[in-house]
Amino acid sequence: MFGRVVITLSRHTLSRQSPRRIRRTFLLDELSYHAVAFSYVTVGKGGRPRAAHLGPDRRREQVLDAASVIAADRGMAGVSMMAVADRLGVSKPVVYACFPARDQLVDALVKREESKLMAAVLASMPENPTFDNSEQLLIEGFQALLTAAAANPERWRVVLAADIDSRAGQRIGHGRTVIRRRLGEILRGGFERWHVVDIDKKLPLLVELFFAAGEGAVRMLIDQPGVWTPQDLGEFTGRTLFNTFRKV
Repeated sequence: MFGRVVITLSRHTLSRQSPRRIRRTFLLDELSYHAVAFSYVTVGKGGRPRAAHLGPDRRREQVLDAASVIAADRGMAGVSMMAVADRLGVSKPVVYACFPARDQLVDALVKREESKLMAAVLASMPENPTFDNSEQLLIEGFQALLTAAAANPERWRVVLAADIDSRAGQRIGHGRTVIRRRLGEILRGGFERWHVVDIDKKLPLLVELFFAAGEGAVRMLIDQPGVWTPQDLGEFTGRTLFNTFRKV
């Protein structure tokens, strides 16, 4: 019959400067005991346990996950090394071992979240639009975008929080450039079909208007939950833009 016994030993005699408590776990049988596994927790002066050893990749992801939650809740300004350490229940050196400075942490966080959102936004855009029904095309595009936002609002909050942070906002330019470029390609096809004059002159402004409308709709959806559904807000936004653009 096996049982589990936890024995805690104090090692004051080994080191007066850094006393440690060692917790060992044994499995015992009727005749003898055999140490088959053990774990230890080192208790520092502040009483906070040291974090279990993890590989650097896994620890970095944990740090980024914690920073993401903080940014979504408090804004990017709330992301600090101390806040992340508190969130994880570890000491600050654990966080610094992953990212030597806050700027590097924010860079990595924005890059990770933006890359995932960029994939979702690009997936919401039609690959080969026909423009047989341009109004419905716009409506379905916005509905797809807002459905993706509703599925992961916290990730969107992180990127939008970076947008209003002067330093973090500089880090999200690449993804927006890619999205604007693809948006311009789609709109150009529609304008050519509608025989819009001076397309090269008008297109950059119209892309900005379209982009701002999409971002504004996402903000409204996630900041005012329950007011709109992705389908209703997508239909309203798409129809409004169609009525505006067809007069160009």
